[in-house]
Amino acid sequence: MVCAGNRRKEQNVVRKGNGFNWGSAGHSTALFTGVLVNEVLKIAKPKHGARYMCMEGADKLPNGYYGTSIRLSTAMDPAMGVMLAHKMNGEPLAPDHGRPLRVVIPGQIGGRSVKWLTRIIISDKPSDNWLTITKEQDGYSLKFDHPTIPALTKGGWMEKVKEQGGELTDGFWGTRSLVAAPSEEKSSLVVKMTDDHVQRIITEEELSQHSKDGDAWFAVNGHVYNATEYLKDHPGGSESIILASGADASDDFIAIHSDTAKAMLVKYHIGILKINPSKKTIIDEADADPKQDIFIDQKRWNTVTLKAKVALNHDSRYSSEAASIVATEKSFKKKTSLFCRSS
Repeated sequence: MVCAGNRRKEQNVVRKGNGFNWGSAGHSTALFTGVLVNEVLKIAKPKHGARYMCMEGADKLPNGYYGTSIRLSTAMDPAMGVMLAHKMNGEPLAPDHGRPLRVVIPGQIGGRSVKWLTRIIISDKPSDNWLTITKEQDGYSLKFDHPTIPALTKGGWMEKVKEQGGELTDGFWGTRSLVAAPSEEKSSLVVKMTDDHVQRIITEEELSQHSKDGDAWFAVNGHVYNATEYLKDHPGGSESIILASGADASDDFIAIHSDTAKAMLVKYHIGILKINPSKKTIIDEADADPKQDIFIDQKRWNTVTLKAKVALNHDSRYSSEAASIVATEKSFKKKTSLFCRSS
């Protein structure tokens, strides 16, 4: 399963937390233990006409308890593996993971796997929980709205709330602000992050050469900053800056930093970024170095050749790549996460 908003940056927009502001594709592995939902529903014997399984958790939010739903046919299908889980990795669920009972729904967004489960409702209609759906004006269609759209693409309900002058930090996630009177205008202060005296032009190629401990530059909103002297003083540690260095870090920086932190950028402003319109965005196998010691590079995509694919079940496949890529300790840098994509 994967979260519909699998990015800490959305969480930090609402309330800043600790840790690196990672974007999409965060992942982990866990083994859940529990009872298949279809076995429970056989005992409950849903009535004729029932089409959805609605679930509600104990986490009470300003607009009510968290809730969502899935199709009853999915819940009743043992091959789908929908589970009421009480253990994770052989141990009772921790509070953060839904103790004492949670739902686990493989193959669907993580938001459907309700934690701290309090009740299940079998209905002829999907959940009308405000966190799950947006009702269309015509009254006939239902639309799931993600908090944001992956990468730098605009969209999602968070973006809509901000564009309409709503608040994401008031505990109501914009719902109260969206119905406020038009006369309730909010003043916005634009924090100055640049030094007007800086005129140096820095290309993307030059920026990319400063991406290591002791030499870390990054770009925000078209301007380049030298954070080398600040590495040792950064509250989040030097690793988060080094990871984002050598490239445009606008999305990560703006999402989690306070106005005070943004104003500090003036001191480290060294140039204006010149974008290279001909820069390649697609992997070119000709650029790969077959003799490189480190295969996993957090700054770029590398390619492997798919050699075999074995079906394990209806939605899982085991893939084996070229034998030249060996998963040894030498092949992976310390603290490096592995992300995969097909092409």
